Amino acid sequence: MLIQIAEIYNITLDELVKPLPDKKIKPKLNLGKKRMLITLLSIGLVWFVATGVFAIFRFIPQTAQFAYLSFLAAPFVSSIVATVFSVLWGRRLTNTIACSALLWTFVLMLSQFLSAFNLTDLYWLFYIVAAPFQILIILWFVFRKVK
Repeated sequence: MLIQIAEIYNITLDELVKPLPDKKIKPKLNLGKKRMLITLLSIGLVWFVATGVFAIFRFIPQTAQFAYLSFLAAPFVSSIVATVFSVLWGRRLTNTIACSALLWTFVLMLSQFLSAFNLTDLYWLFYIVAAPFQILIILWFVFRKVK
């Protein structure tokens, strides 16, 4: 009976009876984890650059007192990176969170820069202006139809 089956499939009886050699199957990378890793590494690179700028500015006497401002710009740049990757790979909720982070980190950075250079005392007005814009962001992502 086994000989007839081997003849039907045009293989030897030895190939039919012997167990197959173990082939190592490579596990597939989880796409979500891979995308999260890329996003986090990109944001980490932003903070690495901010740390480098901070260190360089600390060694220059004219800019040493304002070196900390590199860490105020880093959250804004990080939220730009997060928004880009969220638009590419994310869902509606992650897009909303990333755009909200972009708005509030911009307002924080702008108000702190203006406060650091004593350009205005009304930096708190930026937060009041940003609140309606936050509502618009939420409405845009809630009521927008996606194709």
